[in-house]
Parts: sequence; C-alpha cells; structure tokens
Amino acid sequence: MKNPFSHINYDHTKDMELIHQALEGSSKALENLVKKHQHYIYNIALKMVLSPFDAEDITQEVLIKMVTKLGQFQGKSNFRTWLYRITFNHFLKMKKYWLEDTITSFEGYGQDLDRMEDIDLTPEQQIAQKELIKEANIDKEAKEEAV
Repeated sequence: MKNPFSHINYDHTKDMELIHQALEGSSKALENLVKKHQHYIYNIALKMVLSPFDAEDITQEVLIKMVTKLGQFQGKSNFRTWLYRITFNHFLKMKKYWLEDTITSFEGYGQDLDRMEDIDLTPEQQIAQKELIKEANIDKEAKEEAV
C-alpha cells in the first residue's frame, strides 16, 4: 500500500477533474474522491488522537464535511491541503478531548509519541499547519486579552 501522506504520487489535476465531475452530479466521481483521500484523512486523525477507533470516527465526520462542503472548495490550494485544514479544524473543535482521557502523564505521552512512525508532511501540509498554529495563537491571544 502506498503512503497516503506521499506527495510524490499525488495528482492535484485528477482531483480537480473528480471535483468538477462530482459537482456536476457524478456519484462515481464523488465515490472515487472519497476512496482516494480516506486513508490520508485517517492518518492525519490518527496522529492527532492516537486512537484508531477515534480516528475512524473523525475520518467519517470529515468525509461527510468534505462531501457536503465540496462546492466551497475554491481550488486556491491543493485539495489535500483543504482536507488537512478541515481535519485539523475538526480536531480543534471537538467537544470531547480524547487525549485528556488517554494521557495520564507527560512521560506516558512522550513514550506514545516515540513509538509512532515519523512521516514527513508535504510542503503544502507544512504551510497549512503553520497557518493553523498561527490562527490558534491569535485566538489564544484574543481570549487572554478578553480576560
């Protein structure tokens, strides 16, 4: 199985064709788009929550968001960057923080992180992650000023 984070085999042009066809009503194109990116979304979610079960739930929820908000994708970035942002935002907005139940100490969390496979982000993912971190810091500063 090929690495779902790999940008070497990623074809943005093919995604744009599938998106266009899906928006015109092709259920097959939408199905292909979902199948093409579900492992990518799952792997992002797994890195965030450290639980395969919870990552599956997040993947399903993000795929629903992808399908329902597909018309909002403007093509200003790669489709995967857009999906990464949706996944990361979903993670940030979750009402239940699974990590609070899972992580009982910094030492245990560090050990869990050490056991995880290290997969490099694509340049697009790195940019998206930096933007999200910047936004989170701005939100944090705004909340601190309000207090």
